[in-house]
Amino acid sequence: MTIDVEIKRCYKTGKVLVGTKDSERSVLFGESKGLVLSSSIHEADRLRLKHLCKIAKLQFVLVNHTPLEFGKVIGLAHPVSVASIISEGKSKILLEFK
Repeated sequence: MTIDVEIKRCYKTGKVLVGTKDSERSVLFGESKGLVLSSSIHEADRLRLKHLCKIAKLQFVLVNHTPLEFGKVIGLAHPVSVASIISEGKSKILLEFK
């Protein structure tokens, strides 16, 4: 089980929000089960999201992809810096957080 396969499966069968603003909002409203961050996300965004995860007692994982690569892994044609897992669907991605 690789994180890339699980992220793609989660995006197809579950509910995933992409983007910094939507992901931040999902954490603030208690909808998110975890965050997946691109390794080259802006430092300020990474620190803010990390702090919000700590407050909300959520886990996050850093993937070793640029935003463009991360978007392609998910199956999108645009860059993605952050993905918020709302519902994992048939994916076992939440096991990667532990």
